[in-house]
Amino acid sequence: MSEWIKLHAAVFSHPKTLRMAKRLQIAPAAVAGHLSALWCWALEYAPDGDLARFDAEELEIAAGWQGEDGAFLAAAVAAGYLDDAAGYAIHDWESWGGRLAERRQHERERQATRRAQAGVAASSSAPPDAPSSAPRRAPSSAPRAPARALADDGFEAFWTAYPRRVHKTEARAAWRRLSADDRAVAPAAAANITAYVMATNKELEYIPHPATFLGRERKFEDWVKGLPAGYKSERGAGARLPQCICGGDFCYDERGLHCPICGHRPATESKGTVKS
Repeated sequence: MSEWIKLHAAVFSHPKTLRMAKRLQIAPAAVAGHLSALWCWALEYAPDGDLARFDAEELEIAAGWQGEDGAFLAAAVAAGYLDDAAGYAIHDWESWGGRLAERRQHERERQATRRAQAGVAASSSAPPDAPSSAPRRAPSSAPRAPARALADDGFEAFWTAYPRRVHKTEARAAWRRLSADDRAVAPAAAANITAYVMATNKELEYIPHPATFLGRERKFEDWVKGLPAGYKSERGAGARLPQCICGGDFCYDERGLHCPICGHRPATESKGTVKS
């Protein structure tokens, strides 16, 4: 069965689409068609939404754009359909087709389970003394890691520690471009900027997106050892986030402080004081 994407009904009249149509001097429906072509192409060749490994010509060919070179990508970035922080990436890819990788992984796991169940059924129905035609392998002493564990490259530790969790696909793409040494220290940098946010009640809109924090400007390097020069914290760098009454550590999202375990959102009475 062919893969598919969600095409939101509002895409034809969305302000982003209208801005692109005005820039490119084409109809909004034509813009939606080019975007849909790019999204469908990404399902096969960039299922994570990260387009950094492709050049501008390849991407505009994928979108079916035949106008001025570079015009379509420039208009898509200006409108907000593409990000260009550290190479092109599809903005909010999870809203369009970013769950493709999860669907494929789920399907692989489902097929593996069915094969395992079929093997158990076949072995139980065979006569006790029936010879096996396949050579037996010696049992391995090392247990196999789950497929998802093998794919863990440390990103989730960073994502959990970072105070502003937005645009996860773009953040993951920026993470993959980091070296192993950078990945080892980035979670500590995330924890330090979270402590700063907590100590100062800093509005999250002033905190960089995680993709920007990890991106071309490498802002995370300034936070690895604590509070960068020029920043003031009422409780000092390294301040720990308080704990919820259930024992979980509070963290930040776009709505503010919350417990990821029980979902509790405490009321903040004053700077640095959390009311449970």
